[in-house]
Amino acid sequence: MTARHLFRHLYRERKGERGSIAQTAAHLGLAAGVAIALSGCGPSRAVQCDRLGSANNEARERIQSLYQKTIGQSMDKPKFQEDLSQIRAESAQAIATVELSDRTLQQLRDRLAAAYQHGSQVSAQLAAQLPQEGRLEPEMEERVMQLRLDADQNIPPAIHDIDMYCLGG
Repeated sequence: MTARHLFRHLYRERKGERGSIAQTAAHLGLAAGVAIALSGCGPSRAVQCDRLGSANNEARERIQSLYQKTIGQSMDKPKFQEDLSQIRAESAQAIATVELSDRTLQQLRDRLAAAYQHGSQVSAQLAAQLPQEGRLEPEMEERVMQLRLDADQNIPPAIHDIDMYCLGG
């Protein structure tokens, strides 16, 4: 499986499915601005939403950059998964340290950080299971795909909930 294929699978919207991770993350940044204009929330909440959105956008950009660097190359190598694990762990830490006073937003932040940390752990587990060289056996290929999906499954719902809260919903 190439980086392009997984990038397309994970980060682009497919007809009939929920929005992609990248689109959902982009909406988070937009949500802060919309929250000010439409929901009438105080600047304190809007500023906090913006801080959290910025941290998430930075994480997303770092992950996308890694995928873009490997377009046309196999991601079924331990080095790629190790790098992805490190980026996710660093992103989890950066998100967890965003200063927020809003208790609900703190809980949502912690949930998002936990989602990135979970992704980091799954990527590290995947790196340990992948062979250094050669092609994957069909059973292992299926296992790899399941682990990749597991690594990202909690991020979009966490971003969605932050979006909704920052929009005042």
